[in-house]
Amino acid sequence: SPPVLCFPPPLLKVACSQPVSPAQRTYQKKNTLSSGSAQVSLLSFSPLYLTTRHVQPNSYVMAKNSVADQAWVRIQKKTFTKWTNMHLAKRRLALEDLQTELDDGLNLIALLEILSTKSLGRHEKKPRMRIQKIGNLNLALKFIQDSGVRLTNIGPADILDHNLKLVLGLIWTIIQKFTIADISEGELTAKEALLLWCQRKTKTYDNVSVKNFTSSFQNGLAFCALIHVHKPNLIDYASLSADDPATALRTAFEVAEKELGIPALLDVEDMLEYPDEKSVIAYVAEYYRVFSSSQQQDIAGRRVGKLVEFMREMQKLQDEYQTNAKSLADWIERKTEEHGDREFDNTLEGVQAKTADFNEYKKSEKPPKQAEKLALEDAFSNIQMKLSTHNRPAYVPPAGLGPDDINQLWSGLGDAERGRDAALRDELSRQQRIQRLRNQFWPKAEKLDAWAASKQQYLQREEQIQSLGAATTALKLHDQFDGEYAASQRRVEVVNGLGQQLVELNSHDKDQVQEKMQSIAGEWNSLQSGAATKRAALEEALAREQRKEELRKEFARLANEYNQWAHDQVDAAAATDFGDSLQAVEAFASQLDSDDAQVREQSAERLGKLDAVHKEGVELGITDNRYTALSMEDERQKSAELDQALEQRRVAYQTELEHQRALEAKRIEFAEAAAAFAQYVVEQREAADSLGGEPVALSAQLEEQREAAGFDGRLDAVRNIDREAAQMGVISNPHTDLTVSVLESQVRAHSAYVEDYRAELAEEQRRKEDYEKRAAELSQWIVATTASLQGEVEHANTLAGAAEAVRQHSQYKNSEKATKNAARAAVAAQAQDIEAALQSSAHDRPSFAPATSVATLEEQWDALEAAEKERESALYAELERQERLAKLAAQLASEASALEQFVQQKEAYYAAQENVDSLDAAQVQLTVLQTNDNEVAAKQDAVQAIEKLAAELAAENYSEQEATSARAAAVRAAYDALQGQSDSKRGALQEALAAEQEKDRVRKQFAADAKGYDRWVRKAVAAIKDTQFGESAEAVEAYQADDAKYSAESGKLRAAIEANAAGAENNRYTNLSLADVEARAASLDAALAARQEAHQEALSCVREQEEKRKAFAAAADRLVALLDEQRSAINAVQGAPQERQEGVRAVYQDGQVVDAQLAECAAADQACKGVHAKGNKHTEYTLARLQKQVQLFKNYVKNLLAGVDNELALAERAAAAEAELQQQTKRDNLRLEYADKVQALNQWLEVAEDDATEEKQVDSLEQAEAAVSNHQKVAAGQSDAEGKLAAVRAVGEQMSEAGADAAPSVADVEAQFAQVCAQVAERGNDVEAELQRQQANEALRVSFAEKASALDALIDSLTQKLNKASGDLTERLAQVESVKGEKAGKEGEFRAVAEEDQKLADANVLSNPHTTLTFAGLEVSWNQLRDAIDEKVSLLQQELAKESSSGLSSEQLAEIKAAFNHFARDGVISGLGFMGLLKAIGQDATEDEAAQLLAKLDKDNSGALSLPEFIEYYQSVSADTDTADQLVSSFAELANGADFITEEQMRAVMDGAEVDYLVANMPKVDGGFDYKSYVASCY
Repeated sequence: SPPVLCFPPPLLKVACSQPVSPAQRTYQKKNTLSSGSAQVSLLSFSPLYLTTRHVQPNSYVMAKNSVADQAWVRIQKKTFTKWTNMHLAKRRLALEDLQTELDDGLNLIALLEILSTKSLGRHEKKPRMRIQKIGNLNLALKFIQDSGVRLTNIGPADILDHNLKLVLGLIWTIIQKFTIADISEGELTAKEALLLWCQRKTKTYDNVSVKNFTSSFQNGLAFCALIHVHKPNLIDYASLSADDPATALRTAFEVAEKELGIPALLDVEDMLEYPDEKSVIAYVAEYYRVFSSSQQQDIAGRRVGKLVEFMREMQKLQDEYQTNAKSLADWIERKTEEHGDREFDNTLEGVQAKTADFNEYKKSEKPPKQAEKLALEDAFSNIQMKLSTHNRPAYVPPAGLGPDDINQLWSGLGDAERGRDAALRDELSRQQRIQRLRNQFWPKAEKLDAWAASKQQYLQREEQIQSLGAATTALKLHDQFDGEYAASQRRVEVVNGLGQQLVELNSHDKDQVQEKMQSIAGEWNSLQSGAATKRAALEEALAREQRKEELRKEFARLANEYNQWAHDQVDAAAATDFGDSLQAVEAFASQLDSDDAQVREQSAERLGKLDAVHKEGVELGITDNRYTALSMEDERQKSAELDQALEQRRVAYQTELEHQRALEAKRIEFAEAAAAFAQYVVEQREAADSLGGEPVALSAQLEEQREAAGFDGRLDAVRNIDREAAQMGVISNPHTDLTVSVLESQVRAHSAYVEDYRAELAEEQRRKEDYEKRAAELSQWIVATTASLQGEVEHANTLAGAAEAVRQHSQYKNSEKATKNAARAAVAAQAQDIEAALQSSAHDRPSFAPATSVATLEEQWDALEAAEKERESALYAELERQERLAKLAAQLASEASALEQFVQQKEAYYAAQENVDSLDAAQVQLTVLQTNDNEVAAKQDAVQAIEKLAAELAAENYSEQEATSARAAAVRAAYDALQGQSDSKRGALQEALAAEQEKDRVRKQFAADAKGYDRWVRKAVAAIKDTQFGESAEAVEAYQADDAKYSAESGKLRAAIEANAAGAENNRYTNLSLADVEARAASLDAALAARQEAHQEALSCVREQEEKRKAFAAAADRLVALLDEQRSAINAVQGAPQERQEGVRAVYQDGQVVDAQLAECAAADQACKGVHAKGNKHTEYTLARLQKQVQLFKNYVKNLLAGVDNELALAERAAAAEAELQQQTKRDNLRLEYADKVQALNQWLEVAEDDATEEKQVDSLEQAEAAVSNHQKVAAGQSDAEGKLAAVRAVGEQMSEAGADAAPSVADVEAQFAQVCAQVAERGNDVEAELQRQQANEALRVSFAEKASALDALIDSLTQKLNKASGDLTERLAQVESVKGEKAGKEGEFRAVAEEDQKLADANVLSNPHTTLTFAGLEVSWNQLRDAIDEKVSLLQQELAKESSSGLSSEQLAEIKAAFNHFARDGVISGLGFMGLLKAIGQDATEDEAAQLLAKLDKDNSGALSLPEFIEYYQSVSADTDTADQLVSSFAELANGADFITEEQMRAVMDGAEVDYLVANMPKVDGGFDYKSYVASCY
């Protein structure tokens, strides 16, 4: 059953007389105290003091133990809160108050799910009601119980009601269960294991003795020791002292949090005062969690050490391999270079000796090196096998030294050997070929001499050429000679090739050969130079005839072009458009000069070219030109016409320039006049703004200035200039945006501005006059009243008289002065309003300076109040004097009567209903009320005096004291009642004041709104009257009236005025009435209506203008389309010149259609002018431009017809020239065709003769096969050659019929053909016999090469199998034994190669191009393979013998035994003891995991483990295996989980030499060494 955790009842109190010492806190761990019938574990109590409820505490003990009780609660609450937040942070949760924030169960459920990594299931996510929270808490508590913990004395209500001690007990239970598993009976197992772990780790440290979890940790050194033993670089332990526990604690907590990630669950102050055991256990458990891998570091260090040892061994083997590989590679490269030597002594004996040396090398020197190569491969295989056995990546030798690299070099050596063998064979063959080459060279050279002599005769013959056709034919015949000469070059090249070979082969007669080659070269150079000379002469004749023809055509072309060009230029000059503005016309001046210069330059250039052609033709004898009827004189006349047209265009330009200058002057005149007028308007406004003074005088000045401005006369002058410009045709003005209408609007705007200014001045004057009047009246009253108050006080020298004087003075202040005080405030406000209006004015108005200023009034008022105070002082002094006399006469009765009378007066005043009909009246009544209140307050002393007299009478035991006291009380009651009556009256008066203030606000608002509306209407009417609809049709059409905007704004403003219509009556702030507002609205409506009427008139005008513009644009478009249509139709006319001439005239119709359309455009243009329509956006054309277009079109048609006439004349002459050339061309073509046929036949004859003279014997099968192939091609071409001979005969017959001679004759060609055919037949028999001989020798070479290659491949295959053996050692040994057996079965193939080698020797075949392999080399490789197999078998057997399991060191065994004995019972261990032992060796395991592992290791099913069984288990988990992941884990263990390791961390657990090796080989990173990359490189 699960252990019982008993929580203390809520009523259990601390009752020990003595606090328990730190040593006693852990005593009697298994003992319990009896409390009634319950058994309660001591360590389950939260207090650190022994408790019982049966002890009666004294007050001292209660107080002291209460402090201790508060301490552990406070400490545990902080610690457990931090511990809880440490885990809740994984879900981004955190608690501030552990006592209250678990009450809804959500945080508790989250904590349990995080710790258990299990889900608690469905629960209330947003609990609000108590029942929902209870449900969540029940779910959490049930999960704890289901986890094996019995909970007593706690329920969900305790947590919900925030019972702190029970909450702390619950958290401690969770810590025990899920963190340290310390929930067993007596709390022995896990806690003791944790204590033992601390003792083991700190046993060597000074001032540290871990015996408990309280005082042993109080000085902080135990914490520091735990950190230092695992992370010595984090803490300088030697610098710490037991005398300074606070520093040690703070150091440990800070380092643990910053460097180890352990939150500071404890506080330094708490540890120094009350070290709580449970808090310390929870905190130390986090150290254990972080440092539990200490045991693994030892294993990690050994595992890394073995890695270093293995890597060193591999490095040694690899170094030896690299040395041997380098030596062999050097030998191969040296021999490869030697075999590249191609220097021979040019003798047969010399080449035979070198051949013998080469064969000796292959038999004697190469085989030992082949053995070295095999040994190297075997060494490489052994390295790879060891690496594979240890799960390491394959060894990659340095570049150029790997087996593949050696094999590649070896293959290169084989290539060099084959090259050497080929070179030797080539040299031997060279000596044998020299004679064969001589036998071919001399006969071919003699044939070339004979051919060259015959061709010299042709070249020296002079040709007679009298026409272009004759020149052309002669050149074509010469082209045939060039073809024959080019074909002969091949024969020359053949002879030169033979001779060059003889020279290159160092033939004994090479000098004679070179002479003959030079002779032939001289002959052929002579033929070439003779051919070039003859071709030059022929080409000169041809060029002369061609030039004469070209000159005729060129003159015709140039003459026709110039004639047409001159026509075009004359037409273009007449149709030149100089532009529509002065700028354009002036800018055209440079273009005109440029065009004239360009036309004259082009004319001169064209005439110059034409004249040059004419002169050259005359020099060559040309007297006629069938290509044109134009003469040079005709072209000069055309040039004169062009010059005249250019002069006429210049005159027209000057006329247009003067016209545009006049228009521009008028534009500038208008722009300047308009700008001056606009400036004048601006100056008039500035002059108006510059005027100053008071409103009446200023308004008169403004009116005088406006009347004197004389706008109408000045504007009429501008209008006159505008009319003159329009009459001259000015339609736009780039010099200004101003128009007459714009200027008129500026005048209207100025008038409206002045009128608005004068209205503002009138309002200003009215307000100032009103102020002056009211201020003067007020000032006069203040001065007069002040004077009256300053006079001597008159009275009857009686109490009634004094009282009457006071009453009259009070009445003055409450009535007359109060009224004037209200008037004073109104005057001051009025002055402020006037000044604010002046400051906000758009005009620069001076500040308000009234005759009677507010400051003056305030000074006078201050003097008045000073006089009042003096007057009041005198009156009240007299009144007091009279009262004092009355007291002497009447004592209390009189005082009471006087006060009663006073109260009655005031009651009557307070009860009276005041008539308030204005703001001033309301303010006066409030002032009167305040005066009465002040008088009432002044009677407070009198009431108290009566009460004092009554008290004195009572003290003297006055017989009527009851009556006197009652009268005093009645006086007091009546007096006190006056305050309430005053408050009621004040409330009524304030209501009346508020009502009057609201009325005054309405009057002010009405005045502001009415005046604002008046100003707005004036500006709106001025803006409406000044509206411009635009200067173009688009602007007038696009104009959008803003009537709705004005109407809406007017309505909005009028609505605001009507909302305050009640303020229109008796309004001193304005003289505007509702009728005035309506009148202003009517004026706005009238202005809008007038503008609408004006816009309609403008629309009608611009629409009529647009119709006229569109009509002109349509007519212009029709004319342009007609011109385009006729031009397209004319251009589309096809056919002979006569047909084109008729077609053009039919389309053109003498221009009548075009003229009619142009007249329509002229009429439309006149209509536009009639309605004053300026500009036309609908077309880019003007009437002048259209007229120019028409003229250009007519010129185009005229020139086109002239060109057609010229074509008719040229066509007649071209027909006669064609017939003249046909007959001569036929004869020339036959001669050329015959020469081509003969040349085609000669190509085959030459090839056949060359093949027949080749040597009969060759040196190889390839040469024999090539000779047969070449001959077969020649023989196959004989049939085609017979066809070519027949073609020669046929063309020869045609030449005879046409009277042309054939050379060479047909008979000579036939005789040569028969001779060559006989030679071809004889050559066929010779090449077939030589082929059979070479095939027999080749069969011997191929047979040896195939069998030798097969044996070599077998050796390579077996070697690869040997090197690629994989798996464990046993599997590899089996694979090597298999290779050995396979080799034994292939001995027959080795003997077969030996037999083939003997056959080659018998046949005296010394070389073999099919292979570089020799039997001697193969024999060495075969024997070396045998030795390698035997060595591999021996090595694997040795490795198998070495393989054994690793054991534990004596130190490890001693430590394991000590830990085992600590937890063992009767020599065996089981249950929770086994779980504690696992923790002691650094392995965390849950209770279930420990149980499963125990069952697995318990081989005898006894339920417990003996020491040997546990050692066997420990040995298995600490074995030094070395997979890549394990090594990375080992390094990480040493590096405390960091991604890099430091040298210090390695030296802490490893041998110095091992660390030196790692430091030298591991890649460095910031902070240490990258062990992950290093391990990756090792694997």
